[in-house]
Amino acid sequence: MTAETSTQVLDYDLARFLVDGTFSDLTLHYGGQSSRVHKIVLSSQSRWFSRMLEKHLKELESNDLMLKDDWSWAVKAMLSFLYSKTYLPVFDIARQVHVNMTLLDFNVHVYRIADKYEVPALCRYALDGFQRCAKATLAVPGGDYTSFVRALSYIYRMIPSKSDPLRMEVILLVKEYVVKLSRNNHFARLLLNMQDFHDELVAAFVEDGMEFKLVKGSDDFHFR
Repeated sequence: MTAETSTQVLDYDLARFLVDGTFSDLTLHYGGQSSRVHKIVLSSQSRWFSRMLEKHLKELESNDLMLKDDWSWAVKAMLSFLYSKTYLPVFDIARQVHVNMTLLDFNVHVYRIADKYEVPALCRYALDGFQRCAKATLAVPGGDYTSFVRALSYIYRMIPSKSDPLRMEVILLVKEYVVKLSRNNHFARLLLNMQDFHDELVAAFVEDGMEFKLVKGSDDFHFR
């Protein structure tokens, strides 16, 4: 058995423990739901949980921990990743409830919660997933890119830091596909109404010695 195979077997076994709660020593409560989990699994992959459990270990006599202000599906996705290194099965279930949600949207939500709870591997996984989905969406000739624009708006509403890797990645994607996106009215409105995004995109073009301008009150883009 190779090291890679051993890891896959371990991930499969851990996923089973998340489902049935065997040997669980902590219950997470979030968004009106709860999951029985294992402190060693959380603390070994999340800096936030490691600090929290070490600092408040004695205070958690009931072995219950409340997570506040989190979307329950994003928490489920995080837990799925911690135990199985993927959250795609959670997305498939969540999509049955939120029928208009795309994997682009879900990747953004998961990235945000991975950043909040300091799970570096999940941040990378969600970022890579977003990049792949975005490029597949934007590569379609003559496509409707509204799903990408919506995910873009989520990024700027949910992630405040302009130096965040996901925000930097989305600016690079917009620069690469800006001609296609310029034909989308939702994209034009986003530029007009979201100042941070507008300013960062303009600055990115300036760095390349180009001028990018959207005339206010119209959908006309100008390049020089």
